Amino acid sequence: MRHLSPFLVFAVAWACGSQQTHSPQTDAPARTPTAATNPLASGSCQAPIEQFCAAFPGGRCPTYEERLNHYRSRCGVFRVTAAQCPKRYRSLSAWEPRLGGSDEYFDRNGQLFARYASTDYFAYCGDTSFNQSWGTPPSCPESALTTDLCQ
Repeated sequence: MRHLSPFLVFAVAWACGSQQTHSPQTDAPARTPTAATNPLASGSCQAPIEQFCAAFPGGRCPTYEERLNHYRSRCGVFRVTAAQCPKRYRSLSAWEPRLGGSDEYFDRNGQLFARYASTDYFAYCGDTSFNQSWGTPPSCPESALTTDLCQ
């Protein structure tokens, strides 16, 4: 008789154990967001930038320089970059493909004016959306100059 790999046994046991059975008579229907219940579906998962800034001391929006060290501290898990759209804005970004991340946008004076965040679960807008914007994240009409902050 051939011996099975312990890893294979574990993988099969885990896969079989993670299967859930549902009884249509006792289980509530799965929560499926719709345009009526999910701001992401309706495009309305937005808030004023002041709402994000309210979490900081004095409710004051942080500056580019103040957030730079925060973003650099995320290196190792996240891909952290700084970008500049000439004569328009600077941004700081931290992203991990499976977890999500955030972008923060600062004017030429270094003042935060917009933020976008995304995650792998319904974390925003009353737990109905994977992402949220605070303020209005801008677009850059030309290629933004990007620098990797983790190197």
